[in-house]
Amino acid sequence: MLLAGAFTCLASAPVHAQGGPNPKLPSMTKIKALSVPYFALEFIAAERDFFKKYNLDVEFVTQVAQGSAGIPAIVAGHVQTGQGFGAPPILQARAGGARVTAVYAGITSTYGDFRFYTLADSGIKSAKGLVGRSFGINNFGTYADIALLAYLAKDAIDVTKVRRLTVPLPSMCQALLSKQVDAVAMYSLFYVPCEKDNAGKVVVLAKDSDAIPAAARLYSAYVFADDYIRDNPGVIRAYVAAMRDAADYVNKNAEASKQIIAKRTGISTDKMVVPTFAKDGCIDTTAAAEWVNVMVAHKAIQAGAIAPTIWVTNSFNGACK
Repeated sequence: MLLAGAFTCLASAPVHAQGGPNPKLPSMTKIKALSVPYFALEFIAAERDFFKKYNLDVEFVTQVAQGSAGIPAIVAGHVQTGQGFGAPPILQARAGGARVTAVYAGITSTYGDFRFYTLADSGIKSAKGLVGRSFGINNFGTYADIALLAYLAKDAIDVTKVRRLTVPLPSMCQALLSKQVDAVAMYSLFYVPCEKDNAGKVVVLAKDSDAIPAAARLYSAYVFADDYIRDNPGVIRAYVAAMRDAADYVNKNAEASKQIIAKRTGISTDKMVVPTFAKDGCIDTTAAAEWVNVMVAHKAIQAGAIAPTIWVTNSFNGACK
């Protein structure tokens, strides 16, 4: 699904860090960031005052639609960044002409942060079992959708043989239990409570990283518009530093971090897991290039639309080599 018409086509050029190495801004600077319910480092950074430490005041704006839907708001300057977008929507947006660049790597799907589920008695045991059945995704072209395409491709299954239906992420578990769909894709903030509340009724069909190995090294990333990066390098550096502090806090204070996420999402701490995060927020450029190949292979973007690593940079992250 190409998004070429969704953005104004502009020349793509890599962005580079400017200015000195000190990440703290000279005065308090306000930015806006899109947010969705998940185990978000930005929520940790806000609650623990890591943003304030670097003179950043981050206002969260709730994003209703998933996938690339929030990126036009970033390009237009209505907000400066968003939640950790999965690689697919970033690449689709960039291929469609949106000049955005990932500056910080978030969650890695080392253990399958996005998983496919079906009912224990559905008879579905593999990708072949999905032929003629329905599958719930949060939207077409989203991370879950691309992961599903990759999963089907491993068994050479024509995607048109599976009925993909859009279901809001918070409703995925109930849609599966009520048999509105035969299988669903959920990430950890939703599948953990679904599993715990319905032990023996739902089973894992596959993990995203089974179909897309690159997801174990690059799963989500934080983007800013290239124009904003060029004009505000200090803000990017401060944001990256705050997020790095937040990740360090989570690694050392798992239970306290759960409490923060519970406060922000309404999900109890006993029904969530602490995800793994990219070391120091450094973006794996090899995985970034692999993601471009994945997207081309599944016709989500055109071959040659994006240079393998033009959509990412570690230039603002002093912890990366």
